[in-house]
Amino acid sequence: MEVRVQNGDVWLTKKAISQLFDVDRSVVTKHLSNIFKEGELDENSTCANFAQVADNGKTYKYKFYSLAAIIAVGYRIDSERAYKWLIEGDVSVKGESPH
Repeated sequence: MEVRVQNGDVWLTKKAISQLFDVDRSVVTKHLSNIFKEGELDENSTCANFAQVADNGKTYKYKFYSLAAIIAVGYRIDSERAYKWLIEGDVSVKGESPH
């Protein structure tokens, strides 16, 4: 899983969020859409496009989501892994507990 740290904030793609919480990417997409639609978070403040070089040598822009968005998705996901990450701090990202 790729984790970006920029300006002191953690950023993940939808794919990485789905891996973190062990759910399908479509679940993450649905929850993010609802989070922004309901006004829980501002999409412009919690999303950023970062350029990455792929294995084929081409540069692509990918949408990443801030820690605030990751946490908001985690609270909406009904999975044991999300619960452990949010409540117990048992799941680590890059070797560090979220708590």
